[in-house]
Amino acid sequence: MRKMSGRSNDRSIEQYFMVPLVLLQQWYRITTPTFPSTNASLKQREIMRQAHLTSTILLFSIFILLIVVLRAFIDKNIYLLLTILSALLCQ
Repeated sequence: MRKMSGRSNDRSIEQYFMVPLVLLQQWYRITTPTFPSTNASLKQREIMRQAHLTSTILLFSIFILLIVVLRAFIDKNIYLLLTILSALLCQ
């Protein structure tokens, strides 16, 4: 039997967590403005912080909406689908 070193195991764990991190970074790159420079004003940093928070809330809302829509399709619940559609159209 070969003894596995702890280093290769750490690398596989890092690779496992890198995929969601890369996807989240791509989401932020698409939905937020570019990062201000290091000597940016407080107002510019606050705008970036607000954009980042808004992007996170939007991603979470889309995720929840997809779960609800998929559940409605699985249960064949036409009333839930109509409710979701009407709520989206009213906004």
